[in-house]
Amino acid sequence: MLIAVDKLTVYTYNVYMTIVKTASHKTGSVAKPSILIFAGSNRAGSVNKKLARQTSSVAEQLGIDARLIDLKDYPMPLYDGDLEQEHGVPASAEAFAELIKEHDGVIIASPEYNGAFTPLLKNTIDWATRIDKGVLAGKMIGLMSATPGRGGGKRGLKLLHDWLANMRLSIIPEPFSLPQALQAFGEDGTLAPEHQAGLEAFVGQWLQAVSREEAVAA
Repeated sequence: MLIAVDKLTVYTYNVYMTIVKTASHKTGSVAKPSILIFAGSNRAGSVNKKLARQTSSVAEQLGIDARLIDLKDYPMPLYDGDLEQEHGVPASAEAFAELIKEHDGVIIASPEYNGAFTPLLKNTIDWATRIDKGVLAGKMIGLMSATPGRGGGKRGLKLLHDWLANMRLSIIPEPFSLPQALQAFGEDGTLAPEHQAGLEAFVGQWLQAVSREEAVAA
């Protein structure tokens, strides 16, 4: 059964589907928006992994083709120019970069470590950009964070936003911040209703941003 989404989210999705259906008349097929979702953490019990899973569920129920991955399945050594020169780019980095290319955008659930984003996340993106400097160009990026404390990862999100913006990438304006995340999830992994509404609006914001890009390109 579909989750109860707010009117803005439903309107955004309908606008997007109108655009893609109009654009598809030439090919006779309807393209669904696609998104790659992952957390910048390897830890099995990470609240950001839980948030990424819930985001994937919301996206799928809105008709988005969502692909949820675990960076643990794409292990990469710490970036080292000498290592790259001697051994080349790791196959895991090649596979990760290819996944980015296959999707319209990405949503990153980024833990906050000492007021910043994780070394794992930076290293993963560093390797991907060694394969193709513009691998994230033209991809709509959504940023989110969950933390056990009250800050909701806002400091780390700002640094992550600024780092990606410096690459001239497309980032949706408002991130999703989930403070006190240990109390926010139920035993089944779903979010409490007061947080669920915000997550749905966040995914709707990503969808709206993609629809604007499609409208410009049409």
